[in-house]
Amino acid sequence: MAQLKAMKALFAEHDVEGLIAEGAPRDEYDQEATEVVQKLKDLEFVQTKIDYVVVLKTLIAIWSESFNLKDAELEKRRENLSRLAGQVDEVWKNG
Repeated sequence: MAQLKAMKALFAEHDVEGLIAEGAPRDEYDQEATEVVQKLKDLEFVQTKIDYVVVLKTLIAIWSESFNLKDAELEKRRENLSRLAGQVDEVWKNG
């Protein structure tokens, strides 16, 4: 539970889409954070080693679906998603 709370805070802090900066509530990315945590748990369950690459791929897949983004649109967000993935990976490892 503490891990999910930490993830939600990270997602809000990174505000990849800039929605919170535009006035959206701080919980704007809670759904995406929850989905990422669940997917990483599922991957761990099947003994996938969770590392930065796995986290980034998971983030990109969920972000793409959640915000209906094409490759070019995702590319514009890659730097922010990469930074977020690094921090998600760190929180995950320190669980």
